[in-house]
Amino acid sequence: MENTLGVKIENFKFYLNMFKHLAGLLDLEISNPSEGLIWEIVELIEKAGESSQNAWLDILEEVKISEVFLKAVARCFPIQDGIVVKETRAAVYSILLPLLCPARVIVDIRSDPTPLLPALTNHTCTRVELWHHWYHPNNSTSQLRNLLSCDSLRVFRGHGTVELDRLPASLKELMIAISEDNQARSMLPLLMTQQMHLQHLEIHVTTKVSTEAITNPLPDVTTVFKKPGVSLILSNVKEGEEGWVCEVTAKLQPSQGYWRLEFPRSTDGLHCLGKITTTTITSLATNNFSPSH
Repeated sequence: MENTLGVKIENFKFYLNMFKHLAGLLDLEISNPSEGLIWEIVELIEKAGESSQNAWLDILEEVKISEVFLKAVARCFPIQDGIVVKETRAAVYSILLPLLCPARVIVDIRSDPTPLLPALTNHTCTRVELWHHWYHPNNSTSQLRNLLSCDSLRVFRGHGTVELDRLPASLKELMIAISEDNQARSMLPLLMTQQMHLQHLEIHVTTKVSTEAITNPLPDVTTVFKKPGVSLILSNVKEGEEGWVCEVTAKLQPSQGYWRLEFPRSTDGLHCLGKITTTTITSLATNNFSPSH
């Protein structure tokens, strides 16, 4: 086969590295490469056997990306098995995802996901774990509301949002952080009133949430092992805030009790945690409080 590069090729796979090298030289050696040349180099890389998602992502990270090059790669990018967005690939997926139509998208990243969220619009997300938003909850965004309304969503970890009319009935695992009174007033009633089939529920509440904003308990959730499946995480608790812990824990307690109760990032360390745990369990003894299993 002879092409516009002037190369006669009989066995493409032996030239894969050369084609990838050419892609990297496009903007370095050629001023304003033509669209035809860009498309041809990408097609040659594909014909040479480049077929995995990671391989194409490597190329995108190594090459100065033009709009034409990105579109050419998107045409070759394998999406049959869906897409999993991990930490190291979040940046490149933020520009590639809008050009793809995968059957499903899974997101599991620990850095700030804000740049990625617009790229998830209109995609079928089945699992979204935004660890940064879970550990450091902040204000909600319209993109987050869109994600939490997706009917294909089965697992979500992130921070709460407001102005949400419903949660998807498809949800099986929900790990959500609440850091403001308006989030508590919006999210907590939804959890109690909407019929869902959750198998795992984790609520992370920060000390910025007032006890007055908590107006209903959490729903009972039963795991696949037929045990209580509700965990409560109260973070950044300081010495002297044991009363807040007791009241929040009592107000949110589901009728079957908790599976786990945690106090991460306490400024006074294990001494403070020990006092809070003892006080809380004593306070809730008459409410069928179930300590960690």
